[in-house]
Amino acid sequence: MLNIKERIKKDFLNDPLFLLCSQKVENSNLLFPDFLNEMYTDIHCRYTIKEAEIWINRSGSALKHYVKELRGYINAFKEGNRYKLYYQDVYKLFLINMLIKKFKKELKDVKSELNNSAGTESKQHFFEDNKLVAKVKKLEKRVNQLEEEKKSKIEKQEIIVLKLIY
Repeated sequence: MLNIKERIKKDFLNDPLFLLCSQKVENSNLLFPDFLNEMYTDIHCRYTIKEAEIWINRSGSALKHYVKELRGYINAFKEGNRYKLYYQDVYKLFLINMLIKKFKKELKDVKSELNNSAGTESKQHFFEDNKLVAKVKKLEKRVNQLEEEKKSKIEKQEIIVLKLIY
């Protein structure tokens, strides 16, 4: 099992902002803040903007602004009236904040870096509408629920059959 530092390096191997921050920091440990250890206990957990605000030390309104401006790169989705983020998205917010606060970049510079890294040959654009991503995640969750229901029904049927036999 990978530790969080190894997991981040693996998951963000080709991430343009991770690569940019890696080049700019004097100490690579700055790329791995302590809050990652809290998140690593469950990498499939979803986090709120409020949690990210505390970990990143940036206002919730600023983080929401980043989420809205960088849709497609940050794949946050709404659950009710709250944004939910996977650990990768919280980490991306951390990288964006590092570029803006520590390295004095503007959000337009961050967008430009992402657009430049997308590559013209692939025509991939990081700022696609993330509604599709949220729908896919919702469908995956529903498929998992249905699989669990199916298992439960099969188990009940097996119990009934066993009772009938004996």
